[in-house]
Amino acid sequence: MKFLEEIAKRFYERDKSRVRELCFVFPNRRSGLFFQRYLSGFIENTTISPAIFTIKDLVAQVSGIREADKIELLFILYKIYCKYYSTPESFDDFIYWGEIILNDFNDIDNYLVDPKKLYSNVKDLKDIDSDFSFLSQKQI
Repeated sequence: MKFLEEIAKRFYERDKSRVRELCFVFPNRRSGLFFQRYLSGFIENTTISPAIFTIKDLVAQVSGIREADKIELLFILYKIYCKYYSTPESFDDFIYWGEIILNDFNDIDNYLVDPKKLYSNVKDLKDIDSDFSFLSQKQI
Protein backbone atom coordinates (compact mmCIF):
# COMPACT_ATOMS: atom_id res chain seq x y z
CA MET A 1 0.00 0.00 0.00
CA LYS A 2 1.32 3.46 -0.89
CA PHE A 3 2.08 6.00 1.84
CA LEU A 4 -0.71 8.46 0.96
CA GLU A 5 -3.14 5.58 0.52
CA GLU A 6 -2.27 4.30 3.99
CA ILE A 7 -2.75 7.78 5.49
CA ALA A 8 -6.13 8.14 3.74
CA LYS A 9 -7.22 4.72 5.00
CA ARG A 10 -6.24 5.45 8.59
CA PHE A 11 -7.95 8.83 8.67
CA TYR A 12 -11.08 7.40 7.10
CA GLU A 13 -11.20 4.48 9.55
CA ARG A 14 -10.68 6.81 12.50
CA ASP A 15 -12.89 9.74 11.41
CA LYS A 16 -15.39 8.09 9.06
CA SER A 17 -18.41 10.15 10.16
CA ARG A 18 -16.63 13.50 10.31
CA VAL A 19 -14.07 13.25 7.50
CA ARG A 20 -15.64 16.29 5.79
CA GLU A 21 -14.71 18.42 8.83
CA LEU A 22 -11.00 17.69 8.46
CA CYS A 23 -8.38 19.77 6.71
CA PHE A 24 -5.30 18.23 5.12
CA VAL A 25 -2.21 20.23 4.17
CA PHE A 26 0.30 18.93 1.64
CA PRO A 27 3.56 20.30 0.25
CA ASN A 28 2.17 20.41 -3.31
CA ARG A 29 -1.04 19.93 -5.31
CA ARG A 30 0.00 16.60 -6.73
CA SER A 31 0.21 14.87 -3.35
CA GLY A 32 -3.12 16.43 -2.36
CA LEU A 33 -4.79 15.09 -5.50
CA PHE A 34 -3.42 11.58 -4.95
CA PHE A 35 -4.53 11.66 -1.32
CA GLN A 36 -8.02 12.77 -2.36
CA ARG A 37 -8.19 9.96 -4.93
CA TYR A 38 -7.15 7.36 -2.37
CA LEU A 39 -9.57 8.73 0.23
CA SER A 40 -12.47 8.62 -2.22
CA GLY A 41 -11.74 4.91 -2.74
CA PHE A 42 -12.51 4.23 0.94
CA ILE A 43 -15.65 6.37 1.23
CA GLU A 44 -18.80 4.29 0.82
CA ASN A 45 -21.50 6.98 0.94
CA THR A 46 -21.83 10.34 -0.72
CA THR A 47 -20.08 12.93 1.39
CA ILE A 48 -18.37 16.28 1.17
CA SER A 49 -14.64 16.05 0.63
CA PRO A 50 -12.38 17.36 3.39
CA ALA A 51 -10.49 20.60 2.78
CA ILE A 52 -7.21 19.91 1.02
CA PHE A 53 -4.61 22.68 0.74
CA THR A 54 -1.02 23.14 -0.23
CA ILE A 55 1.11 24.90 2.38
CA LYS A 56 1.28 27.88 0.04
CA ASP A 57 -2.53 28.04 -0.37
CA LEU A 58 -3.11 27.70 3.36
CA VAL A 59 -0.71 30.52 4.21
CA ALA A 60 -2.33 32.73 1.56
CA GLN A 61 -5.82 32.01 2.89
CA VAL A 62 -4.93 32.49 6.55
CA SER A 63 -2.84 35.63 6.02
CA GLY A 64 -5.05 37.21 3.37
CA ILE A 65 -1.93 38.07 1.37
CA ARG A 66 -1.76 36.94 -2.23
CA GLU A 67 1.39 35.97 -4.07
CA ALA A 68 2.48 38.43 -6.74
CA ASP A 69 2.56 37.02 -10.25
CA LYS A 70 5.70 37.03 -12.39
CA ILE A 71 4.71 40.02 -14.57
CA GLU A 72 3.91 42.12 -11.52
CA LEU A 73 7.29 41.21 -10.00
CA LEU A 74 9.07 42.12 -13.24
CA PHE A 75 7.45 45.57 -13.24
CA ILE A 76 8.43 46.16 -9.61
CA LEU A 77 12.00 45.03 -10.31
CA TYR A 78 12.14 47.25 -13.42
CA LYS A 79 11.04 50.30 -11.42
CA ILE A 80 13.84 49.64 -8.93
CA TYR A 81 16.31 49.12 -11.77
CA CYS A 82 15.30 52.44 -13.39
CA LYS A 83 15.77 54.23 -10.08
CA TYR A 84 19.47 53.28 -10.00
CA TYR A 85 20.41 53.72 -13.68
CA SER A 86 20.25 57.10 -15.43
CA THR A 87 19.82 55.52 -18.88
CA PRO A 88 18.03 52.24 -18.30
CA GLU A 89 17.26 49.84 -21.11
CA SER A 90 13.66 49.39 -22.24
CA PHE A 91 11.31 47.09 -20.35
CA ASP A 92 11.28 44.70 -23.32
CA ASP A 93 15.07 44.37 -23.15
CA PHE A 94 14.98 44.15 -19.35
CA ILE A 95 12.55 41.20 -19.23
CA TYR A 96 15.24 38.63 -20.08
CA TRP A 97 17.54 39.78 -17.27
CA GLY A 98 14.65 40.43 -14.92
CA GLU A 99 13.46 36.83 -15.19
CA ILE A 100 16.97 35.56 -14.47
CA ILE A 101 17.19 37.80 -11.41
CA LEU A 102 13.77 36.69 -10.14
CA ASN A 103 14.75 33.04 -10.58
CA ASP A 104 18.00 33.71 -8.72
CA PHE A 105 16.07 35.36 -5.88
CA ASN A 106 13.71 32.38 -5.77
CA ASP A 107 16.64 29.93 -5.61
CA ILE A 108 18.30 32.01 -2.88
CA ASP A 109 15.08 31.86 -0.89
CA ASN A 110 14.39 28.16 -1.50
CA TYR A 111 17.90 26.98 -0.68
CA LEU A 112 18.54 29.51 2.12
CA VAL A 113 21.68 30.79 0.40
CA ASP A 114 23.45 33.82 1.88
CA PRO A 115 22.90 36.42 -0.90
CA LYS A 116 25.92 38.54 0.15
CA LYS A 117 28.25 35.58 -0.27
CA LEU A 118 26.62 34.50 -3.53
CA TYR A 119 26.71 37.92 -5.19
CA SER A 120 30.20 38.59 -3.86
CA ASN A 121 31.28 35.38 -5.54
CA VAL A 122 29.51 36.36 -8.79
CA LYS A 123 31.21 39.77 -8.72
CA ASP A 124 34.62 38.15 -8.21
CA LEU A 125 33.99 35.84 -11.18
CA LYS A 126 32.97 38.82 -13.33
CA ASP A 127 36.13 40.69 -12.29
CA ILE A 128 38.25 37.69 -13.28
CA ASP A 129 36.44 37.42 -16.63
CA SER A 130 36.96 41.11 -17.45
CA ASP A 131 40.56 41.47 -16.23
CA PHE A 132 42.99 40.39 -18.93
CA SER A 133 46.03 42.22 -17.50
CA PHE A 134 47.82 38.91 -17.00
CA LEU A 135 47.73 38.23 -20.76
CA SER A 136 50.19 39.60 -23.28
CA GLN A 137 48.95 41.79 -26.14
CA LYS A 138 49.34 38.86 -28.52
CA GLN A 139 47.27 36.57 -26.24
CA ILE A 140 44.50 39.18 -25.97
